[in-house]
Amino acid sequence: MSLTAELFWNGFGTRHPAEYLTFASTDRVRRGEVNALGQYYLGGALTWQAHPLLSLVGTTLVNLGDGSALFLPHGEWSLSDLVSMVFGGIVGAGADARDDGRPRSEYGEAPATVYGAVKVYF
Repeated sequence: MSLTAELFWNGFGTRHPAEYLTFASTDRVRRGEVNALGQYYLGGALTWQAHPLLSLVGTTLVNLGDGSALFLPHGEWSLSDLVSMVFGGIVGAGADARDDGRPRSEYGEAPATVYGAVKVYF
């Protein structure tokens, strides 16, 4: 079992959620060079090898400026030496957008996502 924590400062981001739409439309964000809109973040991950064939990870990313968070549970199950199954999800939490569509939080409007994949090594 391991625990990782990180405090992150994004010099490109903003402290004001009302400016998120402006920052999201910049070239740097659209090109994928920057993927955070706020300035201060706290992240943590708890990894647990539940069994030699099963690893589970719980990751949380919190925007300290607006209090929103992303929760990212993830697992990997080894089916053989060459095949593994990956599964997980992404869930956002935070204030919803205002009536005029402007965001109050970075992750409040994030859609919940579930994923799975089979990895084959050859």
